[in-house]
Parts: sequence; C-alpha cells; structure tokens
Amino acid sequence: MGLAPSNSAEALVVGGGAVHPGDGDVIEAQVDSELCAMVDQVIGNPLVMIASDGFTGHPRNAGTYGRVFAQYVRERRSLTLMDAMRKMSYMPAQRLERCTPDARKKGRLQTGADADIVVFDPETFRDQSTFEKPDVPSTGVRYLMVNGTLVIDGGQLVSGVAPGRALVGFSGKDR
Repeated sequence: MGLAPSNSAEALVVGGGAVHPGDGDVIEAQVDSELCAMVDQVIGNPLVMIASDGFTGHPRNAGTYGRVFAQYVRERRSLTLMDAMRKMSYMPAQRLERCTPDARKKGRLQTGADADIVVFDPETFRDQSTFEKPDVPSTGVRYLMVNGTLVIDGGQLVSGVAPGRALVGFSGKDR
C-alpha cells in the first residue's frame, strides 16, 4: 500500500479494500492478507480506534469486538486488555462527541453516563460470525446491559428487549 506503518494511523481511512486520505480513525479489516498485515502493524498505535458500522449481513456486525479481543489481546498480545477496551469504547465515543452530544454519555463508566456494560470471559470471548452466518453472536459474553437493561443475561439473549437507540448527529446547518 506504500505507506509506512508509523504514518498509517494518521493518514488513512481504509474501506472496501481501497486506501483514502482521511482522519486516520478507522481501519476496516477484511480478509485481504495485505490489509490484514497493515492492521497488524498499526493496531497498537495509540491513535487507532476500533469500531463497527453495524452493517447488516456482514460478520463484523456481530463479531468485531470478539475478533479483536481474541486475536489481538489474547492470541497475538498486540494490545493489552485496557488498551483494547479504550479503543473499542471510549475512543469511538470521543470521536462521535464532535457530531452528537449524546456520545458524551457513552464509552465510560461514570455518574450520568448511559449504562452500557459488557461482562465477558477473557478466555472464551471470540467471534463466531462468518459471511455464511453473519449474525452468529460472539462466545464468552456473560452479561450485556444497554441503557441499563439486560440484553444478555447469563450468556443468553434476553427476548423482547431492544433498549438501544441511535446517536443522532448534527446536520451541516446545525454546526
């Protein structure tokens, strides 16, 4: 791709297999080995955050965080547990604060913040989703609260609850 790993996190947005100049906040990992090698090189950079767009029908919708934890925390040890948690929660929330004030209530445990909490087993947290079965949830999640409501209880999905809500950003004229 022609870029030094030290500059990649600051100069790239990688999406759909193409490289574009941008904010350097997002790297979309795909199966392409060259792209995976780049992710391996930059994932530890303190400027790199990890998030998913939740694209329906793609394995990243259900598997992004389990995959990152299994591969980069547990197996490769490229990230510490705390670095991974910060990159997957606090950093994306900070980035979105520019677009929506509701993001100030995300990615942190503090008074007044939304109660979005995941409790997982660090030995078994892993993605299971594939392109053939993109909605298979990650293993190892014991409890998940969204806005203070249990969505996963004892490793089982709670039926009939959908407490999540979209973070709505400013329009161009609102800024």
